[in-house]
Amino acid sequence: MPKSAPGHLVPLSNGWSLWKDFCVRGAGFPASDVLKLASRELASAVDAWLDLEERTRALRQELIASLDRVRQGLPPEEARALNGVIKRLARGGLPQELQAGDEGRTRFEALRSSLAEQEAARARLDALFERESTRLGEVLRAQARESLFREALVWQNRAALHSAIEPLLRSPPDERSAKSRTREQLVANYLQRYTVKNDSIGFFGPLGWGTFSEEGPSVSALPGPSLIDGRRVSLDFWPIEALAQKFSRFPGIRPWLAPRLMAYARIEGRTLHMPLGSEELPPTPLRLLTLCDGERMARELATTAIAEGLFSSEEDVYAALEEQKSRGVLVWELELPTRAHGREVVLRQLLERIGDEAARSTALAELAELVEAREAVTRAAGDPAALDRALGEVESRFSRLTSMGATRNAGMTYGGRTMIYEDCRRGLDVTFGPELLDRIRHPLSLLMLGGRWYCYQIGLRCHETLVGLFRSMCEQLGTDTVEGVLFWPAATEIFPENVNKPPAFAEPVLADFTARWSRVFGMPQAPGQRVLELSSDALEPLVRELFAAPHPGWPNSRYHSPDLMINARSLEALQRGDYQVVLGELHFAVNSLEQEFFMDSHPEPARLLGAIAEDVGARFSPVVMKGDIYSARGVTPLAEHPEEVVFEFGASRSWRPRSQVVALSDLVMRMVDGRLMSCTRDGSRCWDVMQVAQVILPVITVPLLPPLPYMPRITIDGLVVAREAWRFQVAELPFVQAPTTVERLIGVRRWARAHGLPRFLFFKASSERKPSYLDLESPHAVDNFLRMLQGAKSVFVSEMLPAIDHTWLPDAEGHTYTGEFRIVAVDPERWRPD
Repeated sequence: MPKSAPGHLVPLSNGWSLWKDFCVRGAGFPASDVLKLASRELASAVDAWLDLEERTRALRQELIASLDRVRQGLPPEEARALNGVIKRLARGGLPQELQAGDEGRTRFEALRSSLAEQEAARARLDALFERESTRLGEVLRAQARESLFREALVWQNRAALHSAIEPLLRSPPDERSAKSRTREQLVANYLQRYTVKNDSIGFFGPLGWGTFSEEGPSVSALPGPSLIDGRRVSLDFWPIEALAQKFSRFPGIRPWLAPRLMAYARIEGRTLHMPLGSEELPPTPLRLLTLCDGERMARELATTAIAEGLFSSEEDVYAALEEQKSRGVLVWELELPTRAHGREVVLRQLLERIGDEAARSTALAELAELVEAREAVTRAAGDPAALDRALGEVESRFSRLTSMGATRNAGMTYGGRTMIYEDCRRGLDVTFGPELLDRIRHPLSLLMLGGRWYCYQIGLRCHETLVGLFRSMCEQLGTDTVEGVLFWPAATEIFPENVNKPPAFAEPVLADFTARWSRVFGMPQAPGQRVLELSSDALEPLVRELFAAPHPGWPNSRYHSPDLMINARSLEALQRGDYQVVLGELHFAVNSLEQEFFMDSHPEPARLLGAIAEDVGARFSPVVMKGDIYSARGVTPLAEHPEEVVFEFGASRSWRPRSQVVALSDLVMRMVDGRLMSCTRDGSRCWDVMQVAQVILPVITVPLLPPLPYMPRITIDGLVVAREAWRFQVAELPFVQAPTTVERLIGVRRWARAHGLPRFLFFKASSERKPSYLDLESPHAVDNFLRMLQGAKSVFVSEMLPAIDHTWLPDAEGHTYTGEFRIVAVDPERWRPD
């Protein structure tokens, strides 16, 4: 039996544990809804035509072989004449008639009959394609009229509702213009997303929670009376920040704000130190800057400066402060926390402290106007037309109040952000019991041993790289200590801007990691072996040998977050043990639940924060920079640890007590006992460089195997750790450039038959960041597949497991949904510096 674990953990094997709490991420539309886009009749017709094509090809080869035998017995002149016939047949042609004996004539007539049958079948196929296109057009228009779909689309893409969906609904289903097809494809793409993607957004991607238990049945899944158990509409960080920036420029508000030095600025004696250089200050600006402690209001500061004879009026003081702000020395504005919900509440509290009644009233009224518009959005839930109007009003008010656009990063496929979003809690209570845990304990722990090795190796190379940078800077500066304001900006250049790409020093480790797992699995396998079934007991000795590592590579890498799915025909099948656990993405060195929108949906967020504090102790965490917030939903909450230290390095301010805050300007880098350390200037506190560097180490999804042309499905004790997958070069796929839609559909199904591809797949084109769904019986899914291959060099295709007919996550009405379970694994070893 596994050893016992702390109260928030359940044990795996090899000392590893899982958090008892896991998150349920699932689609908000029933999985079966995506089958509306399929045409079994059309797929069968294409397959029948391909069968005829294969038969015709075989008959042609048989005829050529027969004629070749005849040719060998003919005189040279007659043989030359027959050579022309054979060449024409080999090129796909057909002579008008053939004089080649009884056998040749028989085979010739069979080929001619097959070609005629194929031509007639193609005509029937073309006609069927037109009929099915019209039928599917009706299906998509009906989908576009459904209230829930329209409500989801209003949240996702209001502009498309008006510019594409409404015109589509005004057009007849048999209109096959390019615009109509594009609009139908838009509906199909969104329906696919809402039914088969495990997103975490709105009512079309609600979050739920579940529990691992050492007692009780294998699985318990009790849906609530409705799919959605709770909703919350929030304004994102950036529109509230935009209002705060506007209010900060109000003359009546600025005196009531407390200016402070930027985190990278420092005064020592009479010298102002900045990243790009230092300067000796005259007495007046020196004194003014020393008064800017982030606590004194500007008006208090002005009173002191005037009393000391430094300035003659408040206006002169404010002008001097503004000059220092414009030079990047000071922050002087309303400062909002970048790690908390209710940002508008904080802004209101800050405004209520303003002593200028006119400025305070104006700012509070404008904030209330935006909040009131948000409340109207909340009330519009369930009514797509009302929601459309309410969201339009929010955007209109925001643009009027700020003179800014209501969309951030407009036009970006994945980075575009509107100013308001909805999070929903799934009405579902899930418990996984001991029987399911026993299936995953041993194999999952082996994967986690690999994760520890990976992070340990990355940690070694990261430390080595940062030490090299430090020594290089020491040599350039002629010192044995480097200022943090110089070192850390240079260190960040080592890491790519693309967070999904590993830094250069990590690439050999990733290649070695996949090569070692290839050795464990005995890859590549013999051709034709599509399922590789392995056992933990047999693999463990080699895994321990190849992935030996003493501890994690940095503090946060004690956590790993695999995603799990369950392949079962129904909940009842799952409960009687007829199921298979499937590994999804494997995230190393991250607790993927440590994000605000996950934590806030949990019944007891404080308990999860306490678990983090227990697992990793006090951490050195950065203040999230305002410009770096991809979405406020994803910022990381701070664990409630009294010794947690927050690192300020730019314009964003921590809302922790100042005793727990360290500014970049107060850090210096030095070697201590062979380790590079980041220390406070007075030497009272030091942190290993990896405690700081972990905040800039990119978290990437780590594959188990290298990019092989073909990978079989791999299971360990029944746990699917790799789905069957194929990799193709797009240049090798001629159907991508086929001239007509029907030819492209035929080409795709011909390709799928040749490689034995299952009907349901996921694919990722090399030009895309995320995988997409492909149903080989859906013309719209095939069209989307082909569109995404345009401009790509390669495509990775994997079986959809669980497939549509093996989704079991229930609602109260008996529908089933796709779902994954985001779990957290905890290393028994804590990080320690070597």
